[in-house]
Amino acid sequence: MSPEHKQRIVKALQANDEVVAMTGDGVNDAPALRNADIGVAMGIAGTQVAKDSADLVLLDDNFSTIVTAVRQGRRIYDNLRKYLRAALTANVSEVSCVMFAFLLLGDNPLVPLTAVMILWINLFNDALPSLCLGWEKQEQDIMRRKPRKRNESFFAGGLGARILVRGLVHGGIVYALFAFALSLGASTAYAQTLAFITLMFILSIHLLDSRSFTSIFRINPFSNRLLLAVMLATTSVTLLIIYSPLGAVLFNTVPVSGKHLLMSLMIAALPTFVMSGIKELFSVKWL
Repeated sequence: MSPEHKQRIVKALQANDEVVAMTGDGVNDAPALRNADIGVAMGIAGTQVAKDSADLVLLDDNFSTIVTAVRQGRRIYDNLRKYLRAALTANVSEVSCVMFAFLLLGDNPLVPLTAVMILWINLFNDALPSLCLGWEKQEQDIMRRKPRKRNESFFAGGLGARILVRGLVHGGIVYALFAFALSLGASTAYAQTLAFITLMFILSIHLLDSRSFTSIFRINPFSNRLLLAVMLATTSVTLLIIYSPLGAVLFNTVPVSGKHLLMSLMIAALPTFVMSGIKELFSVKWL
């Protein structure tokens, strides 16, 4: 094949909306390597012209390295989506619980979470563990998936709807426990502390579910030990602050009774396990 033939093939595939990878080692491959979406040159046998024209150079001249690179690229892309899912769901949860208070508590609403509590969750309880999703192992079906379309949204596959739905459910539960504490005659500080603890538990359990695009029932809960260690550390520090005089100074919190703490943990687990169960049974993507 002449260089012109190779270049015409690349352009014909691109005109058909294909993403084209081209491998080559000689000078005659340079035009096609330059025009392909991803040009791959041989690092050992390849000419300098081919290497300069390519986007990627195989140092070992082994084609299986391309497969390894694709697998790693898909894993990185997956983990970015998992991180954003966890982070954006947390943001929707925080905003929605405050929104429910303004909608349902009338003219003089009480805020379920103070600004300092939201900041603490964003920067400590949510952000640090979410970063550990970058160390998540690849999904089992990662190389059996069809290539993504060129114009596919980052939130494709129901990810955007899942973030919104779960965030609203989380916010509703946090507001419900806040209103429940107020109905028992508890102080505003106690109700806010209960809401704070509940949101912390909800987001921690949801973070475990965010490790996979399937559901929490299909993953090994102990495979990402770094995530578990960071979650345990951030949760312990938060509880230690709440149950110490420092919490009253920094967050205006008060110690929560043992039965309310246990109730908060049990209720916090419900949305993730119930919605993941529904998703498993009925294959609902937006859950």
